[in-house]
Amino acid sequence: MEDESGGDDQDGSGSRTVITTMKMAGEEGVRSMRLMVYKEYATNKLSCSIAIYFLYLLI
Repeated sequence: MEDESGGDDQDGSGSRTVITTMKMAGEEGVRSMRLMVYKEYATNKLSCSIAIYFLYLLI
């Protein structure tokens, strides 16, 4: 019984720390995440366009 309750406390504290860190990060964290996603999307789009361009050259 004691071990199970201890495990529940650990899980709860872990999720709480994640939530608090997310709240502390706030808008800055969201902006950085969006920027990372946008950069990743832009690079993927660029590589895809280059691949399509080479395919057109081959044809």
